[in-house]
Formats: sequence, C-alpha cells, structure tokens
Amino acid sequence: HGSGSCGGGRGLGLDAASSMLASPANAAAPTVFPFDFFERTMCITSEAKFGGDLVRRTTSESLRFALQSEETHVEAPSPGPCKITISHTRTDHVIAGIRIHLGTGSSTQTPTELVIGVAPAGAAAAAATPAPPPGVLGATSATATAAGGAGAGATASGGRRVVTFELGSRRWYDIPLTPAESVAAERVLTIYVGPAVTPSLPVRIDHLEVYAMNKEEFGWEAESNAVAAAASVAATAAGGGGGGGGGGTAAAAEPAPGSGGGGGGG
Repeated sequence: HGSGSCGGGRGLGLDAASSMLASPANAAAPTVFPFDFFERTMCITSEAKFGGDLVRRTTSESLRFALQSEETHVEAPSPGPCKITISHTRTDHVIAGIRIHLGTGSSTQTPTELVIGVAPAGAAAAAATPAPPPGVLGATSATATAAGGAGAGATASGGRRVVTFELGSRRWYDIPLTPAESVAAERVLTIYVGPAVTPSLPVRIDHLEVYAMNKEEFGWEAESNAVAAAASVAATAAGGGGGGGGGGTAAAAEPAPGSGGGGGGG
C-alpha cells in the first residue's frame, strides 16, 4: 500500500510534542503516535463519500471537491457542532485517520474542537483503554490530555475522544484513530466539528483528508475481538446484571480515548 499524500508535498509526520499524550493519573508515562503513522496508510479522500450536515446544501461529490481544493473551503449550514460522516467502499480497508486544515479564514469561524464517534445511545460505559495503534506505546488511563502540544489535545467525553484546536493558527492537524475508533468506524466514520470560536457563527473547514489501512496490516480480526471483549467487560461492570452480551455492539461503537496529533504547517 502507499502513503498516499493527498495534498502533494505536505508533510505527513506528526509533531512530536502535539502528538504526545500523558495520563493525568500518571503524567510520567506518555503515549506517542509514531512519526510515520500516516505514511503507513493510504489516502482515500478522492473516493470517500461525505455526508451529515455539510450536504444539506450540496452533493457529496461537490463537497469532496471543495474539501480537496486549495481554492475553496466549506462552511457548516448553521451554528453549533457540525456532524460529518465519512464512508468508503473498500471492504478490505479500515479508516485509520484524518487530517484537517483550519484557520485560513476568519478566526471567529475556527472550530474549537472535534469529537470522534457517534453520541452514546444511553449512559456511556467507561470502557477500558483500548490497545493503541500499531507501534504506539500503551496508555495507562482511559482519560488523556495533551501534554505540551500545539493545541491538539484529547479528553474523554462520554467515551469519545475530543481533539481541541489551536485558536488563531492556520495549520494542518493530523488525527490518527485508535484501534477501537477504527473498529467502530470501519467503513463509516462520524465526527462532530465545532462549535466555532464565536458560537453564533457556523464553523469553517478549509480542507479534510481521509486515510485508510489494509485490514490485514491493521490486524482487523485481533483488534475487533479485543474491542468486543472490552465492550463485554464494560457492559457487565456497568450493568451488573441483565444479559452481558447485549451491550457489546453499542459499547464498541464508543471508543475509549487515545491520541490526537497536530500536523505540519499550512
């Protein structure tokens, strides 16, 4: 598979500081995504299908073109968090990460954060920390915050990961997915971008790129089994009684926090 540089010439390596996560419970044990994370994936933006709030006023094809073009940008149809779904048709690949560029326009429309995953259907289960992406050191807690990065932090929100953005900066952000997030997304990833710095304004996104990994190289069977096992344990611990296996699918769709990174300059 190829590194698939969507933007042609833009660096895909993660910034060491902004990709490092440290657990509040044990700040001495940071988790770092490998510098070549995206180089081991392939860019599938040109064949991805975009949905959610952004397609209210346009088609998926037009939206994809706008997100890839250097001359255009995309604005949400209304203020507040903007839901974006990203899907693909490669049955032998899984979504591994995204890259997003922000800050070209007015800083008042810059999103303050990005949330990965669909909202919990019920009470969020406090699942155990999933195994980190291939080549990543293990985390020590299910809650993580960025340590010394350039504004790309991560915290837990109902079992989902929240990536915060550096305000007043024009740049790319690299956001690798944890194995649990990739398993939950597989071929359809849901993210929520926003609200904007000025909440009464719609968020603006300059560019968005999507990256996938071959399932065999990702270790799909082992990772999906691990997520299912963790979901079962979490459901049992949270429910106390009432049919352990039923909560597996819902919990698996809500990955525990991992690492979010900031990418090289715009």
